[in-house]
Amino acid sequence: MNNDAGATNTGQPHPRLYLDTVVYEVNDTLFRVPPRYFDEKSAPLSPLRAAAQISIGREGGEGSSDENPISLPLPDYATADDFTLVLKVVIALDIDLPPPMTYTVDQWLTVCKLSTFWMLSDIRALAIQRISQANYDLPTALPQWIRFLEFCRNNDDFSDFRDDLIRHIDRYPFTVAEWMPLLEFTLDEHENSNIRTTVISRISEVPPPYTIEQWIPVLEFTMKEPGFSSLKEIAISHLSGLMEGHDMTKVKLGQKYHVEKWFFGGLTVLANQKRLSSLEEVEGLGSKIALRLLWLRDSSRTGVKGRISIRQSQIEGQFREEFLSN
Repeated sequence: MNNDAGATNTGQPHPRLYLDTVVYEVNDTLFRVPPRYFDEKSAPLSPLRAAAQISIGREGGEGSSDENPISLPLPDYATADDFTLVLKVVIALDIDLPPPMTYTVDQWLTVCKLSTFWMLSDIRALAIQRISQANYDLPTALPQWIRFLEFCRNNDDFSDFRDDLIRHIDRYPFTVAEWMPLLEFTLDEHENSNIRTTVISRISEVPPPYTIEQWIPVLEFTMKEPGFSSLKEIAISHLSGLMEGHDMTKVKLGQKYHVEKWFFGGLTVLANQKRLSSLEEVEGLGSKIALRLLWLRDSSRTGVKGRISIRQSQIEGQFREEFLSN
Protein backbone atom coordinates (compact mmCIF):
# COMPACT_ATOMS: atom_id res chain seq x y z
CA MET A 1 0.00 0.00 0.00
CA ASN A 2 1.32 3.45 -0.85
CA ASN A 3 0.95 5.91 2.05
CA ASP A 4 2.65 8.90 0.42
CA ALA A 5 0.72 12.08 1.15
CA GLY A 6 0.55 13.04 -2.47
CA ALA A 7 -0.50 9.64 -3.80
CA THR A 8 -3.60 9.46 -5.98
CA ASN A 9 -6.32 6.99 -4.94
CA THR A 10 -6.95 4.64 -7.83
CA GLY A 11 -9.94 2.84 -6.27
CA GLN A 12 -13.11 2.78 -8.34
CA PRO A 13 -16.51 3.75 -6.87
CA HIS A 14 -18.84 0.80 -6.35
CA PRO A 15 -21.63 0.95 -8.97
CA ARG A 16 -24.44 0.81 -6.35
CA LEU A 17 -22.88 1.39 -2.94
CA TYR A 18 -21.03 4.65 -3.50
CA LEU A 19 -23.77 7.03 -2.53
CA ASP A 20 -24.20 10.78 -2.61
CA THR A 21 -26.78 12.10 -0.19
CA VAL A 22 -29.16 15.02 -0.24
CA VAL A 23 -31.15 16.67 2.52
CA TYR A 24 -34.90 16.75 1.95
CA GLU A 25 -37.41 18.52 4.16
CA VAL A 26 -40.85 16.98 4.45
CA ASN A 27 -43.36 18.52 6.85
CA ASP A 28 -40.59 20.08 9.02
CA THR A 29 -38.66 16.78 9.18
CA LEU A 30 -35.22 16.47 7.57
CA PHE A 31 -34.07 13.37 5.70
CA ARG A 32 -30.55 12.81 4.33
CA VAL A 33 -30.85 10.15 1.65
CA PRO A 34 -29.40 9.27 -1.76
CA PRO A 35 -31.20 11.03 -4.66
CA ARG A 36 -30.09 8.52 -7.29
CA TYR A 37 -33.23 6.39 -7.34
CA PHE A 38 -35.45 9.48 -7.63
CA ASP A 39 -33.39 10.72 -10.57
CA GLU A 40 -33.25 7.39 -12.37
CA LYS A 41 -36.67 5.89 -11.66
CA SER A 42 -39.22 8.68 -11.24
CA ALA A 43 -41.19 9.98 -14.21
CA PRO A 44 -39.87 13.07 -16.05
CA LEU A 45 -42.56 15.31 -14.57
CA SER A 46 -42.24 13.98 -11.03
CA PRO A 47 -41.35 16.56 -8.35
CA LEU A 48 -38.84 14.01 -7.03
CA ARG A 49 -37.02 13.93 -10.39
CA ALA A 50 -36.82 17.72 -10.40
CA ALA A 51 -35.56 17.80 -6.80
CA ALA A 52 -32.93 15.12 -7.48
CA GLN A 53 -31.63 16.96 -10.51
CA ILE A 54 -31.39 20.21 -8.56
CA SER A 55 -29.03 18.51 -6.11
CA ILE A 56 -26.76 16.73 -8.60
CA GLY A 57 -23.34 18.37 -8.97
CA ARG A 58 -24.13 21.40 -6.83
CA GLU A 59 -21.68 21.73 -3.95
CA GLY A 60 -23.12 23.87 -1.19
CA GLY A 61 -26.38 24.30 -3.06
CA GLU A 62 -29.95 23.34 -2.27
CA GLY A 63 -30.07 19.98 -0.53
CA SER A 64 -26.44 20.08 0.62
CA SER A 65 -27.10 20.80 4.29
CA ASP A 66 -29.71 20.94 7.03
CA GLU A 67 -29.74 24.70 6.61
CA ASN A 68 -30.50 24.48 2.91
CA PRO A 69 -32.72 21.43 2.34
CA ILE A 70 -34.82 20.62 -0.68
CA SER A 71 -38.47 21.01 0.27
CA LEU A 72 -40.61 18.16 -1.05
CA PRO A 73 -44.35 18.57 -1.58
CA LEU A 74 -46.73 16.11 0.07
CA PRO A 75 -50.39 15.52 -0.71
CA ASP A 76 -52.75 16.76 2.00
CA TYR A 77 -53.40 13.29 3.37
CA ALA A 78 -49.70 12.39 3.87
CA THR A 79 -47.17 12.88 6.69
CA ALA A 80 -43.41 12.64 7.19
CA ASP A 81 -43.96 9.15 8.61
CA ASP A 82 -45.61 8.16 5.34
CA PHE A 83 -42.58 9.48 3.46
CA THR A 84 -40.41 7.30 5.70
CA LEU A 85 -42.30 4.22 4.50
CA VAL A 86 -41.56 5.11 0.89
CA LEU A 87 -37.90 5.89 1.64
CA LYS A 88 -37.30 2.46 3.15
CA VAL A 89 -38.49 0.89 -0.09
CA VAL A 90 -36.48 3.36 -2.21
CA ILE A 91 -33.22 2.75 -0.37
CA ALA A 92 -33.64 -1.03 -0.48
CA LEU A 93 -34.29 -1.04 -4.23
CA ASP A 94 -31.51 1.48 -4.86
CA ILE A 95 -28.83 -0.81 -3.38
CA ASP A 96 -30.39 -4.06 -4.65
CA LEU A 97 -31.76 -5.28 -1.34
CA PRO A 98 -35.17 -6.89 -0.81
CA PRO A 99 -37.96 -4.40 -0.05
CA PRO A 100 -39.43 -4.39 3.47
CA MET A 101 -41.00 -7.73 4.37
CA THR A 102 -42.86 -6.62 7.50
CA TYR A 103 -45.05 -3.88 6.07
CA THR A 104 -48.74 -4.20 6.82
CA VAL A 105 -51.37 -3.85 4.13
CA ASP A 106 -52.12 -0.33 5.37
CA GLN A 107 -48.47 0.61 5.07
CA TRP A 108 -48.29 -0.72 1.53
CA LEU A 109 -51.44 1.25 0.76
CA THR A 110 -49.65 4.40 1.95
CA VAL A 111 -46.66 3.53 -0.25
CA CYS A 112 -49.07 3.06 -3.15
CA LYS A 113 -50.60 6.50 -2.62
CA LEU A 114 -47.32 8.38 -2.41
CA SER A 115 -45.57 6.47 -5.18
CA THR A 116 -48.52 7.38 -7.41
CA PHE A 117 -48.31 11.03 -6.36
CA TRP A 118 -44.54 11.10 -7.04
CA MET A 119 -44.75 9.01 -10.21
CA LEU A 120 -42.54 6.18 -8.93
CA SER A 121 -44.03 3.50 -11.16
CA ASP A 122 -41.80 0.62 -10.01
CA ILE A 123 -42.59 1.18 -6.35
CA ARG A 124 -46.26 1.69 -7.10
CA ALA A 125 -46.37 -1.65 -8.94
CA LEU A 126 -44.59 -3.32 -6.03
CA ALA A 127 -47.06 -1.87 -3.52
CA ILE A 128 -50.05 -3.07 -5.54
CA GLN A 129 -48.47 -6.50 -5.85
CA ARG A 130 -47.90 -6.76 -2.10
CA ILE A 131 -51.45 -5.65 -1.32
CA SER A 132 -52.88 -8.11 -3.82
CA GLN A 133 -50.81 -10.99 -2.45
CA ALA A 134 -51.75 -10.36 1.18
CA ASN A 135 -53.58 -13.13 2.99
CA TYR A 136 -56.89 -12.16 4.56
CA ASP A 137 -59.11 -14.07 6.90
CA LEU A 138 -62.45 -14.61 5.18
CA PRO A 139 -64.57 -13.00 7.94
CA THR A 140 -62.66 -9.72 7.59
CA ALA A 141 -61.62 -9.82 3.95
CA LEU A 142 -64.56 -8.00 2.38
CA PRO A 143 -64.45 -4.88 4.60
CA GLN A 144 -60.75 -4.66 3.77
CA TRP A 145 -61.43 -4.87 0.02
CA ILE A 146 -64.20 -2.28 0.30
CA ARG A 147 -61.78 0.09 1.97
CA PHE A 148 -59.33 -0.41 -0.89
CA LEU A 149 -62.07 0.22 -3.44
CA GLU A 150 -63.03 3.42 -1.63
CA PHE A 151 -59.41 4.44 -1.92
CA CYS A 152 -59.57 3.87 -5.70
CA ARG A 153 -63.00 5.49 -6.10
CA ASN A 154 -63.23 8.17 -8.80
CA ASN A 155 -59.46 8.14 -9.35
CA ASP A 156 -58.30 7.01 -12.76
CA ASP A 157 -54.72 6.75 -11.46
CA PHE A 158 -55.81 3.61 -9.61
CA SER A 159 -57.99 1.97 -12.26
CA ASP A 160 -55.53 -0.92 -12.61
CA PHE A 161 -55.48 -1.43 -8.85
CA ARG A 162 -59.29 -1.39 -8.77
CA ASP A 163 -59.51 -3.97 -11.54
CA ASP A 164 -57.09 -6.20 -9.66
CA LEU A 165 -59.19 -5.87 -6.51
CA ILE A 166 -62.32 -6.86 -8.41
CA ARG A 167 -60.59 -10.00 -9.66
CA HIS A 168 -59.62 -10.89 -6.09
CA ILE A 169 -63.10 -10.22 -4.75
CA ASP A 170 -64.58 -12.42 -7.45
CA ARG A 171 -62.67 -15.40 -6.05
CA TYR A 172 -63.95 -15.20 -2.47
CA PRO A 173 -66.84 -17.51 -1.42
CA PHE A 174 -68.84 -14.99 0.60
CA THR A 175 -72.37 -15.56 1.85
CA VAL A 176 -75.28 -13.44 0.64
CA ALA A 177 -75.15 -11.35 3.82
CA GLU A 178 -71.42 -10.76 3.41
CA TRP A 179 -71.91 -9.54 -0.17
CA MET A 180 -74.48 -6.90 0.82
CA PRO A 181 -72.02 -4.19 2.07
CA LEU A 182 -70.20 -4.39 -1.25
CA LEU A 183 -73.49 -4.13 -3.13
CA GLU A 184 -74.26 -0.95 -1.17
CA PHE A 185 -70.81 0.35 -2.06
CA THR A 186 -71.69 0.14 -5.76
CA LEU A 187 -74.51 2.65 -5.30
CA ASP A 188 -72.10 5.53 -5.83
CA GLU A 189 -73.15 7.05 -9.14
CA HIS A 190 -69.55 7.19 -10.34
CA GLU A 191 -68.61 3.68 -9.29
CA ASN A 192 -67.28 1.24 -11.84
CA SER A 193 -70.21 -0.83 -13.11
CA ASN A 194 -67.94 -3.89 -13.34
CA ILE A 195 -68.01 -4.14 -9.56
CA ARG A 196 -71.81 -4.15 -9.50
CA THR A 197 -71.97 -6.76 -12.23
CA THR A 198 -69.51 -8.95 -10.35
CA VAL A 199 -71.38 -8.66 -7.06
CA ILE A 200 -74.82 -9.36 -8.55
CA SER A 201 -73.41 -12.38 -10.36
CA ARG A 202 -71.78 -13.73 -7.21
CA ILE A 203 -74.89 -13.21 -5.06
CA SER A 204 -76.98 -15.07 -7.62
CA GLU A 205 -74.47 -17.95 -7.58
CA VAL A 206 -74.31 -18.41 -3.79
CA PRO A 207 -75.15 -22.09 -3.25
CA PRO A 208 -77.87 -23.39 -0.90
CA PRO A 209 -78.96 -23.87 1.78
CA TYR A 210 -80.94 -20.65 1.73
CA THR A 211 -83.05 -18.99 4.41
CA ILE A 212 -85.76 -16.37 4.33
CA GLU A 213 -83.67 -14.24 6.71
CA GLN A 214 -80.80 -14.41 4.24
CA TRP A 215 -82.71 -13.17 1.20
CA ILE A 216 -85.09 -10.61 2.72
CA PRO A 217 -82.29 -7.98 3.03
CA VAL A 218 -81.52 -8.48 -0.65
CA LEU A 219 -85.16 -7.93 -1.59
CA GLU A 220 -85.38 -4.88 0.65
CA PHE A 221 -82.28 -3.45 -0.99
CA THR A 222 -83.68 -3.90 -4.50
CA MET A 223 -86.98 -2.33 -3.46
CA LYS A 224 -85.21 0.84 -2.35
CA GLU A 225 -82.68 1.14 -5.16
CA PRO A 226 -83.47 1.27 -8.89
CA GLY A 227 -81.33 -0.60 -11.36
CA PHE A 228 -81.32 -3.97 -9.62
CA SER A 229 -84.31 -5.63 -11.31
CA SER A 230 -82.41 -8.83 -12.14
CA LEU A 231 -81.29 -9.23 -8.53
CA LYS A 232 -84.84 -8.52 -7.35
CA GLU A 233 -86.14 -11.38 -9.48
CA ILE A 234 -83.48 -13.70 -8.10
CA ALA A 235 -84.43 -12.79 -4.52
CA ILE A 236 -88.15 -13.27 -5.23
CA SER A 237 -87.46 -16.64 -6.86
CA HIS A 238 -85.45 -17.93 -3.90
CA LEU A 239 -87.95 -16.59 -1.37
CA SER A 240 -90.85 -18.12 -3.28
CA GLY A 241 -89.28 -21.53 -2.94
CA LEU A 242 -88.52 -20.99 0.75
CA MET A 243 -92.13 -19.99 1.48
CA GLU A 244 -93.69 -22.96 -0.27
CA GLY A 245 -96.43 -24.22 2.05
CA HIS A 246 -96.21 -21.11 4.27
CA ASP A 247 -99.07 -19.11 2.80
CA MET A 248 -99.59 -16.81 5.80
CA THR A 249 -95.97 -15.70 5.42
CA LYS A 250 -96.48 -15.24 1.68
CA VAL A 251 -99.43 -12.91 2.26
CA LYS A 252 -97.62 -10.83 4.86
CA LEU A 253 -94.40 -10.49 2.89
CA GLY A 254 -96.27 -10.05 -0.39
CA GLN A 255 -98.12 -7.06 1.05
CA LYS A 256 -95.01 -5.64 2.72
CA TYR A 257 -92.75 -5.92 -0.33
CA HIS A 258 -95.44 -5.46 -2.97
CA VAL A 259 -95.09 -8.88 -4.60
CA GLU A 260 -98.45 -9.73 -6.20
CA LYS A 261 -97.95 -13.46 -6.67
CA TRP A 262 -97.19 -13.90 -2.97
CA PHE A 263 -100.04 -11.78 -1.71
CA PHE A 264 -102.83 -12.95 -4.01
CA GLY A 265 -101.52 -16.49 -4.38
CA GLY A 266 -101.23 -16.92 -0.61
CA LEU A 267 -104.72 -15.53 0.00
CA THR A 268 -106.17 -17.81 -2.66
CA VAL A 269 -104.73 -20.87 -0.91
CA LEU A 270 -105.94 -19.65 2.50
CA ALA A 271 -109.41 -18.89 1.16
CA ASN A 272 -109.81 -22.42 -0.20
CA GLN A 273 -108.52 -24.30 2.81
CA LYS A 274 -111.00 -26.50 4.66
CA ARG A 275 -109.88 -24.90 7.88
CA LEU A 276 -108.03 -21.68 8.44
CA SER A 277 -104.94 -21.55 10.58
CA SER A 278 -105.06 -20.53 14.22
CA LEU A 279 -106.84 -17.37 15.28
CA GLU A 280 -103.53 -15.73 16.10
CA GLU A 281 -102.21 -16.30 12.58
CA VAL A 282 -105.41 -15.00 10.96
CA GLU A 283 -105.27 -11.89 13.14
CA GLY A 284 -101.71 -11.40 11.93
CA LEU A 285 -103.09 -10.60 8.47
CA GLY A 286 -104.70 -7.47 9.86
CA SER A 287 -108.33 -7.08 10.87
CA LYS A 288 -109.54 -5.76 7.51
CA ILE A 289 -108.01 -8.57 5.44
CA ALA A 290 -108.97 -11.24 8.01
CA LEU A 291 -112.64 -10.15 8.16
CA ARG A 292 -112.94 -9.90 4.40
CA LEU A 293 -111.32 -13.31 3.97
CA LEU A 294 -113.77 -14.89 6.43
CA TRP A 295 -116.72 -13.20 4.69
CA LEU A 296 -115.53 -14.36 1.25
CA ARG A 297 -115.12 -17.94 2.44
CA ASP A 298 -118.59 -17.95 4.02
CA SER A 299 -120.32 -16.41 1.00
CA SER A 300 -118.63 -18.84 -1.37
CA ARG A 301 -119.74 -22.08 0.26
CA THR A 302 -121.79 -24.31 -2.02
CA GLY A 303 -123.61 -27.59 -1.63
CA VAL A 304 -124.63 -29.55 1.43
CA LYS A 305 -121.04 -29.93 2.61
CA GLY A 306 -120.30 -26.25 2.13
CA ARG A 307 -117.51 -26.77 -0.33
CA ILE A 308 -115.40 -23.64 -0.93
CA SER A 309 -114.18 -22.75 -4.41
CA ILE A 310 -112.64 -19.30 -4.79
CA ARG A 311 -110.67 -18.32 -7.88
CA GLN A 312 -107.59 -16.07 -7.67
CA SER A 313 -109.38 -13.51 -9.86
CA GLN A 314 -111.98 -13.16 -7.10
CA ILE A 315 -109.24 -12.67 -4.53
CA GLU A 316 -107.60 -10.02 -6.68
CA GLY A 317 -110.92 -8.20 -7.04
CA GLN A 318 -111.64 -8.31 -3.31
CA PHE A 319 -108.16 -7.46 -1.99
CA ARG A 320 -106.64 -5.20 -4.63
CA GLU A 321 -107.20 -2.11 -2.49
CA GLU A 322 -105.42 -3.67 0.50
CA PHE A 323 -102.50 -4.65 -1.71
CA LEU A 324 -102.14 -1.20 -3.22
CA SER A 325 -102.60 0.64 0.05
CA ASN A 326 -99.34 -0.69 1.48
